[in-house]
Amino acid sequence: MSPVHLNGVESDWRFMSSLNQTAELIVRGTVRKIDSQLRDKSIWSRAEVAVESVERGQPVSKVYVEYEGGDVGGLALIVSNQPRFNVEDHVLLYLVRGKGDAYSVVGGPAGKILLGSGGMVLQQSVTGYSYEGFHWPSSKIPVGYYVNTSGGPTGALSAVQAGFQSWNSAGAIFSFQYLGTTTRGCDFDGYNVVSWQHIDGVGGALAVATTWYQPPSTELVECDIRLDVDDSWATDGSPTKYDVQNIAAHESGHWLQLLDLYDSQSSEMTMYGYAGLGETKKRTLEWGDIAGIRAIYGSSGSVTATVTTTTTTTLTRSSISYASTAITMTQRSTTVLTSILPVATLSYTTLVLSGSVSTTYTSRTTLMSASASYSTTTSASSGTSVFTSTELSKAGTVMTVELLTSVTTAGNTVFVNMIIQQTLVEQFLQKITSTVLYWLSEFARVTLFLPGTAKDTTVKVEPGLGSTVGAVFGGSDPVGFLLTGNIYDDSGMLGIYAHRNAPKILFPKTDTGKVSSTGQPTWSGYMHLVTVGGHAANPTTKYYEDNGLAPIRAVVNSNGTISILRGSALQLNVPLSSISQSNDYFVMQVLSDGAHKVVILWGIQQWGTYAAGVCFDGKYPDVASLTYGWYVVRWQDLNGNGIPDYPTEFIIVASGT
Repeated sequence: MSPVHLNGVESDWRFMSSLNQTAELIVRGTVRKIDSQLRDKSIWSRAEVAVESVERGQPVSKVYVEYEGGDVGGLALIVSNQPRFNVEDHVLLYLVRGKGDAYSVVGGPAGKILLGSGGMVLQQSVTGYSYEGFHWPSSKIPVGYYVNTSGGPTGALSAVQAGFQSWNSAGAIFSFQYLGTTTRGCDFDGYNVVSWQHIDGVGGALAVATTWYQPPSTELVECDIRLDVDDSWATDGSPTKYDVQNIAAHESGHWLQLLDLYDSQSSEMTMYGYAGLGETKKRTLEWGDIAGIRAIYGSSGSVTATVTTTTTTTLTRSSISYASTAITMTQRSTTVLTSILPVATLSYTTLVLSGSVSTTYTSRTTLMSASASYSTTTSASSGTSVFTSTELSKAGTVMTVELLTSVTTAGNTVFVNMIIQQTLVEQFLQKITSTVLYWLSEFARVTLFLPGTAKDTTVKVEPGLGSTVGAVFGGSDPVGFLLTGNIYDDSGMLGIYAHRNAPKILFPKTDTGKVSSTGQPTWSGYMHLVTVGGHAANPTTKYYEDNGLAPIRAVVNSNGTISILRGSALQLNVPLSSISQSNDYFVMQVLSDGAHKVVILWGIQQWGTYAAGVCFDGKYPDVASLTYGWYVVRWQDLNGNGIPDYPTEFIIVASGT
């Protein structure tokens, strides 16, 4: 498999290994200064990075990184196969020697990785898309473009147009418009052009999108796409060539300012940064691509919906236990009327009525429609809607993103599956938790919640992993540490055990005085518990998972994959064949069992379990920064030494409360 923009390999963990093997210098540091200049009809920049640590190569205190793109005299350029830097970015860089004293980033955007608190790698995307804030002004929509087919294959013009058309069908207030053929190239000349030109030869970047804007404005003024004339192209899905429509759909996504995605969970998205010979899946947008364009430009159009005109019965669960899901079912009557309801008029707000930090509280979700009137066409229909909400949060700011709306029609009834993601940023703990609302069956179910109608839900949110570990390890109550007898589990445990002073007790899983035959702790001689090991080897992990008390659980699927779930919500799904002694995932989580706190760590395989212990040990001095209740972390043996190295080889892929 080849990259769309840069040299790479098929899976992202192998790609990171390739970066590691190619890089001459690997450093962590902070961007202190950026200088840009016009050169060769483009803008080139030089970033000065103050080096904090060197992972590979000779010791240096600072490095200079040169890349195409930047800002000169009120004109700025973004190039899709180049990294982007901002002053004060905290970064991990994979570098090779460039011209003079400068370095270049290996793999373009993928070789520059943003770091968060404690130096851990920030997950690129949790919403199915990545976006940096630039956009086309409404006065330039539809965005016109020209195509220069010289150097392209037979049928290139129609294939390019079809690639752009994919975004026109995404239900956003945005469209592209084909303006004709041209002999122009991809210079900054006031024309948006797609053309075939030399980039870097066979096997390098397949295509590059360039974007021009005029800061401080974030509005775009011109975009171009170059497809490498040296690579082999086709328009019929030929298995030995690259598909024009496939790549055109991806590159035109960059004109929207959607960024490349490199994590394997995004591999089906049009904006996934790799493409294979004969690949055509990017022709069709996936939910993340659709969510991205709608988040930037808003949703368009209206749908015909069926709306009840008589009373409804609403069943609301007033209290739910930790780790479970609140479900409200609304049964509608058979007397309905038909209405035109613009999707964009729906709004969602959340107001917390009571509660305090890390405790049980009540939240109120109000769903409102700005539509004031409905038409009067009467028809007959019936059905049930389901409102599913998982762990709403405390006081904060709610951001709503419409992820996907799909419409089907049966007779006179329109059925719509609408997925809305609400993200609440807490004011005090600065944690983020997401709620996904599903409306199944008829779209009209949303309108059952008239303006001012509220639904109350009582939920329980555990304190963060870091604060719990701090309290357990720093308190005076005795702490138990359970050993499974597995060398990987117990080796991972020992580094954790060392951080706790007495009173503490270390005991095997076979000690029936400390843990029952079901795996339930007896709490004899200890108040809190730390345990390492998964469902198969650790009876206590099995007990908490089987009884629905553990936030996170794993399920092995019949298709050879393993899923990590939070309740019923999928957090990770990977082929078991991809797990090895150099690539694994692990979970760190905390739960309450009455007055007792339980810290559980386990990996998909034994290598991940051991890596969990190494990560905990390395993170312990900064454990307070782990503000979520659970984490899913990926470990990759990037330097090939066969052991986990903290923090360079750990990436958080999911987290929550």
